[in-house]
Parts: sequence; structure tokens; C-alpha cells
Amino acid sequence: MGDFSSLKPCRVRLLSGYGEKENMRLYDEIFKDTDGMQLARYTVVVKGGGYFEGVKAVGDFSPEKIVLFYGADAIEVEGKNLAIKKYCDGDLQLVGTIQSVRLALKKEGE
Repeated sequence: MGDFSSLKPCRVRLLSGYGEKENMRLYDEIFKDTDGMQLARYTVVVKGGGYFEGVKAVGDFSPEKIVLFYGADAIEVEGKNLAIKKYCDGDLQLVGTIQSVRLALKKEGE
């Protein structure tokens, strides 16, 4: 993997004519729940943890790996010095360095 330490953070700017309300509608459209599918929304902050929405339960937990359940499916988060900072009403904040996020989908017939 390359060395990205020299990159500077950037800010995402709203396009002219679009405000927070319009962006929320876009997100609602992208992430809408169709056919009863469970959604897993998350944001990863480079070298700063992440925020996960809709978490139903926490499975395996260690400083290197955390498993978050979204119904029958799960997300496996791997990294360094991982710890749960907050977990309330399905919203979970992780601290530490997240190196990967992987879906662990339930197999058909299980």
C-alpha cells in the first residue's frame, strides 16, 4: 500500500444551488430501505475511527477487530487500537485506526 501521509485533508463543498435539505433527500434516496433490506451506513475517518448507523448488536471485539451486526448480516471492522467510544440507539462511534471494513453477508439457506 502506498504512503499517503503527505496528503492533506480536503473538504467537500456543496454545489451551488444545493443546500443541506437537498443533500439529505439525495442520501435518503441512495440509502432507502427497499424490499426489507437492512442498511449499513458508515463513515470512516482516516486515522481517526468511524461512525456506524443502524447497528443491532456488537459481536467479536478486540483492539484489532470488531464485528457489528445489522440483522442477520454483519460488518467486520479491522484495524489498530480499535475501541468503542459511544454506542446508543444503534449509533456506534469507533476510535482507533480503521484499516478495512468488510461485509459478512448471511449465506442463502442459513
